[in-house]
Amino acid sequence: MADFHEQSISTYSGLSTDTKPTTAGGNDVPNGSRFREVDTAKTFHYNKFDDTWYLAEPVIDSSTHARSVILYPHDEIHSGNYYDAWHTSTGKNDGTYITIYIKTANTDKLCHMEAMWQASGAAYFRIRRGPVVTANTGTSKAVFNRCHTVTNTSGVFDNATTPVVNKCSTDVTIANRTPATPGVNGGLVVFEEYDGVGRTNPGGGRDRFERKLKKDTVYVFEVESDAAGLVLALQLGWYEHTDKA
Repeated sequence: MADFHEQSISTYSGLSTDTKPTTAGGNDVPNGSRFREVDTAKTFHYNKFDDTWYLAEPVIDSSTHARSVILYPHDEIHSGNYYDAWHTSTGKNDGTYITIYIKTANTDKLCHMEAMWQASGAAYFRIRRGPVVTANTGTSKAVFNRCHTVTNTSGVFDNATTPVVNKCSTDVTIANRTPATPGVNGGLVVFEEYDGVGRTNPGGGRDRFERKLKKDTVYVFEVESDAAGLVLALQLGWYEHTDKA
């Protein structure tokens, strides 16, 4: 195996609040140089080709010096790209239902959706893709960013006559909710689940619940009562992410 020799590198240190040296800043920084933040114990490597410093190793907790590891969806919360929407209704009798409607943006920043539901008795949960929904039906609701220190907004739209971004709609009217042919008007039911007693805890892991949604597509999430006088609830949580090339 051949050995490769890089040019000499420089090693820098400073605080995380310090400005790292760059070519654009008038510094001659050799490719592959290192910068260590003494207050966070993070080490960065310099890429001269795009004049950028990249985190080069796992983050170390400053108080314990233990490796700090979080799952990617959790990282999206910290990055300000994770969103929430929910809907709850009481007194829902057999055959009545609640819904949350979203239309995804027509961009490559796709929604990675985790949908959860609860019911105080027997109920169905469904995900409908591409249903025909009567415009301006339902109630428009806010979408919230889980990171309360940023101003990032979601790219999803509600069901208003002129759709509003960063909104969803609850209890919309589906043109034909139980079509004879799957995928006609009521949309394609891409997931269905039934609990005959009452689902009070979502259970399972994200690998079971997460779905990567299509762009520029209507989705309706639905819980239908199979008993009398139930409390039904829906919770949606998603991050929006552009796939790497």
